[in-house]
Amino acid sequence: MFPHLLNTYLLSKITKLVQLPEPMPDWNKFNTKVNFSRCEVWANNARFAIRDDGSLRRRYFGTDNAEHIKSVQQSYRAIEDACDLAINNIPFQCEYSTSLCTSKRGKELNAFVFSHRNIVYICPGFFDYSVNNPNKNALTLIHELSHLESIRGTQDYGTGYGLEKVKSLTKISECLMDADTFAYFASDAAGYKHWE
Repeated sequence: MFPHLLNTYLLSKITKLVQLPEPMPDWNKFNTKVNFSRCEVWANNARFAIRDDGSLRRRYFGTDNAEHIKSVQQSYRAIEDACDLAINNIPFQCEYSTSLCTSKRGKELNAFVFSHRNIVYICPGFFDYSVNNPNKNALTLIHELSHLESIRGTQDYGTGYGLEKVKSLTKISECLMDADTFAYFASDAAGYKHWE
C-alpha cells in the first residue's frame, strides 16, 4: 500500500506533497524530509561546484564555456528551490497507477514526470529506497526535476540509466542536457564520489 505523504502535523512545513487519507509512519515522515533535504543540499553544492571545480565540471559536462556554466547553475538553483519543502513552487504528487510507475522495460519506477507538466509524480518504489538508500532518492529527485521544462528540460541520452551511461556520453550537447549527468554531478559535488 502506498504510504501517506502528508498529515496535519506536516501540513505547515511540507506544502509540495499531496495529502492522502492514510497515516504515514514517523520513520517515513523523517525519511521523506531527509530525502528532500539531501536533494536541496546536493543541488546547492552542485550550483557552486559547476563554477568552482573545473575538473569535476569537465568530467561530467565536458565544458569550460561561461554560458554553459551559468545555464547549469541556474538549473541547479531551480532544483534546489524545488527540493526546499518550505517553498511551494513544484508540486509532488503520489501516483498509484502500476502502468505509469513501470518503465517500458518493465522496471518499477521511483518517480517520473511529463516534462511539459510542472509536477513530479512519486511512485511507491520511492519509499522503499528511503529505508535502504536515501542517496538513491536524492538522485531520483534531481534526475526527475531536471526533466521539467520549467527547470531544464533534460532528456535521457545514451543507453539505460546510471553512471556508466553518463560516462559513455561524449557530446557536450548531450552532457549538458542529460538527467543522469545532472543527478550524478550533484551527488559527486556533495562528496559522494562515483567517478574515480
